[in-house]
Amino acid sequence: MLIVQGERDAFGTADELRPVLRKLKARSQLYVVEGGDHSFKVPKSAGTPQAKIHARVLDEIERWLRATIVQT
Repeated sequence: MLIVQGERDAFGTADELRPVLRKLKARSQLYVVEGGDHSFKVPKSAGTPQAKIHARVLDEIERWLRATIVQT
């Protein structure tokens, strides 16, 4: 299981998720979008274009999928 979480997500922080993920029986991995909210949107002051943030998320999902497929 891959969880993609914005660092500023109002529905739960990475610190709140980590203990929950440790208790799961399924293997899980957490990818945190630095500065991101629930929709991974980062403040303009971060200086990173939103398209680049989304590309990073997609790259991580692809990396995780490839690693998961190889393991099974």
